[in-house]
Amino acid sequence: MASRIAALSALVGVVGLGGCAGTQLAHNTLDVASTLTDIETRQVLANLSRTIDEPYAIPTQVDIQTGSIQTTNSITPSISAPLSRSAVRTAGGAISSLTTAGTGISVGASDGWTQTWQVTPVSDPTTLTNIRALYHYVIYGLDGHENLPPAVLKLPPRHIFWSGIAADGSTNPPPPSLAVRDLGLFGNHELFVSAQDFNNGYLADLVLLVLPPAAPAGPAAAGQKTKKGAAVEHGGKRAGTVRPFVEKPAILVVPPVTQ
Repeated sequence: MASRIAALSALVGVVGLGGCAGTQLAHNTLDVASTLTDIETRQVLANLSRTIDEPYAIPTQVDIQTGSIQTTNSITPSISAPLSRSAVRTAGGAISSLTTAGTGISVGASDGWTQTWQVTPVSDPTTLTNIRALYHYVIYGLDGHENLPPAVLKLPPRHIFWSGIAADGSTNPPPPSLAVRDLGLFGNHELFVSAQDFNNGYLADLVLLVLPPAAPAGPAAAGQKTKKGAAVEHGGKRAGTVRPFVEKPAILVVPPVTQ
């Protein structure tokens, strides 16, 4: 009877751990996906800070190609049977103690997961030149050398504020009366944007401009420009990139493994 109960308990543990694997995989997938935007935003802000110190710095840009989420659970039960009983008797034949031995149960379990991003550095000279021109425009404004797409020009320059002094001796601290969002410390500068610009998607649009574009829908798409590297407008809203088309990044989800 005891061995049956032990075996049943082990079976319940296996089933329960398998269910936990699926739940953990779902949680890990959402967790990894939520870091994507943060990585992309932080590298844009880091490059802006470098541009403040070096107006024509070559951007340090990476593309996230694939992500991997894997959850592995295993459980190893061990049961020994049958039972054996022994008795200790006194000299008069009375039983002084009764011992049950020879049975046991042990359960070994493991629960682990890995979460990774695979990144590729952007090394194409044309792409880096375009991205550098974007960062320079956002910090310093036009200097006559940029050939920026219309989507970039819809972002007014010098709307990113910073602490400290730029390489050209200029400063751009947030006005005292302006409600701002603190974007964090990057390199030598604390970066800010007005609360109104933040709510209107200024920073989000800036991040989108340096991401690899999706495959074009075809020349017949409404408002689409087919020139390489040009901006794309959808329904009158700001969209586009300073980069030519590359394959769209993907997330690879590895199913849980239960033993």
